[in-house]
Amino acid sequence: MKNQAVQSGVLPVTGVLELTYRCNHKCLYCSCPWENELDGYPKYEKGTELDLTQWKQAMDILEKNGVKNLSLSGGETLLKPELPDILAYIREKKVFNKDKYIVVISNGLAMSEEFLSLFKKYKVHLSLSLPGIDTFERHTGVDNALGVLHWLKRASREGVQTTVNVTVTNINYHELRETISYALIAGAGSLLLNRFLIGGRGIRYQNELSLTHEQINGMLDTAEDVLEKARRWGGAGTEIPFCVLKKYEHEYKRLRIGFLCAAAKNFFVVDPAGRIRACNHSPRAVGHIFNDPLIDDIGYWNIFANRDYIPDVCCHCADISICDCGCREAANITAGSAHGVDPCMKGYEKEMSERVERIEYEYRNDFDRRFDEDFRSLFTERLKEDSKFGWELWSSMANVSWINDNDPDETHCRRSFRGAGTLLAVMEGKDKYTKWYCTGPYETVSGYIAEKMASKGWRYVPDGYGSEI
Repeated sequence: MKNQAVQSGVLPVTGVLELTYRCNHKCLYCSCPWENELDGYPKYEKGTELDLTQWKQAMDILEKNGVKNLSLSGGETLLKPELPDILAYIREKKVFNKDKYIVVISNGLAMSEEFLSLFKKYKVHLSLSLPGIDTFERHTGVDNALGVLHWLKRASREGVQTTVNVTVTNINYHELRETISYALIAGAGSLLLNRFLIGGRGIRYQNELSLTHEQINGMLDTAEDVLEKARRWGGAGTEIPFCVLKKYEHEYKRLRIGFLCAAAKNFFVVDPAGRIRACNHSPRAVGHIFNDPLIDDIGYWNIFANRDYIPDVCCHCADISICDCGCREAANITAGSAHGVDPCMKGYEKEMSERVERIEYEYRNDFDRRFDEDFRSLFTERLKEDSKFGWELWSSMANVSWINDNDPDETHCRRSFRGAGTLLAVMEGKDKYTKWYCTGPYETVSGYIAEKMASKGWRYVPDGYGSEI
């Protein structure tokens, strides 16, 4: 399926402008793709940075392609001399960030009273990085934790909206509670929590920085606890595999946890030289802001735009509609494919497969289980010979209650739209439930299928009200 937004020349609604490659930190965890120097991993060469005139032209093009919101990052955003003029142009356009703040991401080292006044004038939401207190210098090469806290406090007093951006690693995990607490006490309005992702300079330090499943859950629990006590809100900025969680996401009241990748769907990135990428973590350019069309590597773009990146080990999971199985670019960097397994899941493939089976086959009773067994035995062979037969099979399960004559309780064995598609995907042994989703009219059983099922003692009741799987 083609991505209609790209085909019609319209990009996602939010663009992240990486204004410069330059940075005054040397963060161990930095995921900027141009910071990777190791062989065996994707390389991303720096280009010639756009000047002010070119950035204005770029923003004009983004406007024409339907972009409504802009955020600014780097490198280190404050090292771009043209930053004040770029902020002024965004506001002059009157089409970007209407009634919204302009997010500026910074490490805070170059912050000044002049920048603070500028941000107040142009309604900037300042996101400052704080990767620890005692471990700040070890992570960044610079001793400036107190400096970040100072500017969070000054911004709060001046009425400038702020977020503290905390990247959690194996090194700073032990002081996460203190890190978040200090930032919120200083005046940070919200929290952006990121687990360490392999990429950029972080590739070199992956063994030192990567989190375990226990640490990922502990990170979320700690953040939720501190946010609750402080009566603030926060979010986990990097998608987490749903099966990693030990709690349900609704148990987190203050911390919003994301499971779906927004790259090429809700946002995209323009690098300092004007090259377009699906997300800031990606080491692969898919186009250029001054090219026509803007996206020339449409195949790779559509992997993200159309969610065509689910790993094989996850494709039959019942939660696949709400989970993208972790960071797809982290998988691409480490496995060589966006369809690979997120690095945080490596070593847990067996547990993932067991979880899929547990989710898919939590039957209500023996007859509920028997329905699937009989359905498979009757129709799997033909389905593998004739894929289109699956349309007929889907129709015969979706919102149709099947009752076995030998069941004294008359259990209504009923499959939802997704449940019907999932069973077909398992029967065929490939793809995922979305291949079959709504491929025919629901509540429609053909004479052939009814006759075959009757041979096993099954009769159907359209629009039944049994439990759905």
